[in-house]
Amino acid sequence: MIRFYEITAEEADQTIGEVKLKEVFAAEEKEKELIVEAEQWELIKDVEGYEELYWHDNDIIDHSYIAVIDHYYGSGMILKDGHFYGAFVNTKDTSSMGLSVTRWEDTGLVCIDGFRAGKTTEWETHSSDEVYWEHKAKYYLQKKEEKA
Repeated sequence: MIRFYEITAEEADQTIGEVKLKEVFAAEEKEKELIVEAEQWELIKDVEGYEELYWHDNDIIDHSYIAVIDHYYGSGMILKDGHFYGAFVNTKDTSSMGLSVTRWEDTGLVCIDGFRAGKTTEWETHSSDEVYWEHKAKYYLQKKEEKA
């Protein structure tokens, strides 16, 4: 079951960053229409990353990539004027040194016009005596036919 929210200035059911969200009901037929609208968009995870190999003359390996996240609207859909406007993203930051790993999780909001709230980026890093790597990722919505 998908939950639907609208941005509000009044009492909120949920807050992402500074943005207040009010849960709204969508009848079954309207829900189908909203899913069709949402499926015209892709949630993109754009990662800029590298790995430095200390044990191999400090070689640098590019880890950058772009991933498309399917069914991204399952966590919740943001509506504006009765139409699909955005979705939630669940981000994780990770830092590790040897076997010690620390993780932070948070929720963000990305919208079709580029509006963002909360945490919509991720950061990962790992270091040891042999290697250092880091990844920085940002999330955004992209219309399907606008793919490069």
